[in-house]
Amino acid sequence: MESSEHTLTNKIKFIVKEYNMLKQRFFLSFLVLFNLMHASNCLAESLKANPSGTKSQTYVTSFNCNKARTKTEHAICHSEKLADADRHLSKLYYHLESKQPADFVNKQKMWLKERDYCAFSLNIEHCLLSKYQDRILQLKILQSSVLLKELHDEDPKVVNHPVFPILQKHSILLKKVVYSSDGKCPTFHVKFKIYPLSTQLNEYSKKAYTELLDANSSLPYALVDEDNDFKVNVGFSDKAKTRIIIRSAEVSSPTTCLDGTVSPDAEHYTVIAQMKKQILNSPFKARIHQKNGGELIAYLYAIDEKTIPYEYYGCTNGIKLRTNAKTGNYYIYLYDELTDYFYPTRIPVWKGDKPAIMGIEGATFGNVVASNDLKPGTLVLSQRDTCQKSYYETFRLWDDQLSLQKIASFQSDTDWDFYQRNKNV
Repeated sequence: MESSEHTLTNKIKFIVKEYNMLKQRFFLSFLVLFNLMHASNCLAESLKANPSGTKSQTYVTSFNCNKARTKTEHAICHSEKLADADRHLSKLYYHLESKQPADFVNKQKMWLKERDYCAFSLNIEHCLLSKYQDRILQLKILQSSVLLKELHDEDPKVVNHPVFPILQKHSILLKKVVYSSDGKCPTFHVKFKIYPLSTQLNEYSKKAYTELLDANSSLPYALVDEDNDFKVNVGFSDKAKTRIIIRSAEVSSPTTCLDGTVSPDAEHYTVIAQMKKQILNSPFKARIHQKNGGELIAYLYAIDEKTIPYEYYGCTNGIKLRTNAKTGNYYIYLYDELTDYFYPTRIPVWKGDKPAIMGIEGATFGNVVASNDLKPGTLVLSQRDTCQKSYYETFRLWDDQLSLQKIASFQSDTDWDFYQRNKNV
């Protein structure tokens, strides 16, 4: 009996042992299967996100990236900055190739070999970008020389313009030359190395730009750097064309040189039909008399005008007031009511300062009342600073009677001070 019980016990132990072994094998098999499924899913997601199997995105270059063989070529194909630089360089090269001597092609091949040494650099992308930037600059300077030669072939007098040697001397890139409608005023489209009005200009750049602006004789011109929104007009301030003037500003029509036909403070500007109604609806206007007895209406208008909530303290009662003011970059436009015609000029107000605030106490636009001392026909624009002080700008018709000139811009403590400043101007 005891022998049978012992045998049964051994069988039970054996079965339990077998069960534990099977359970362990099943658990291990489950882990292996789980890992295989996880790896499969990761691979599927990877292929879905990048079906081509490439390491990174491929960008458009001047060559076929599907045939890229070298480490350098692969780096260019997979970098957006390098791909852009490669296309830019290729465009410049093929534009110049037919206009250069035979060794131009050999020099490009030598540069390509030098470029490929970047494959051994610790930072291949940085090395290549530096090589491309240097080569692009070289070709742009060469392009500028080609343009000068082409201009000389077409019109030798143009190349004798005093601006050209300054551009060449300081390696300022000349992109193109455009003429005014009358064919007399060239606009030089250039690319400055440093923004001409930057506070970071070094002494060399200051000297270069000073020479450039001073480069004038009897030849007016306009200078434009579109990337930096820099425009300069060099021309005449009188009809006799004896006084040269330099106006550095955002000129509305840089191809129209200062030729003495408008005030040096004004600029050529044509009011289009869509603007006409808006200007005529401006509440800020004043009448001004011409020498021939005619009368014009001066309108103060800002293309970017907007209404804003404004708080200030009234000067008569000291109470805090709230109103809706108008603000923007304002210009004065001259309108002939009899002929329903806007003169093709305009003049900015508070030039270079913050936008004007109109429609509040102390902000006025009107005409000075004529007296024995004050000259008639003076427009006055005021902006209140405090109850004791205001800012003023005064304008009057220029010699041509078709445009305005700025007489003065100042801060005044009292009306009497304002009177004294303007009675003899």
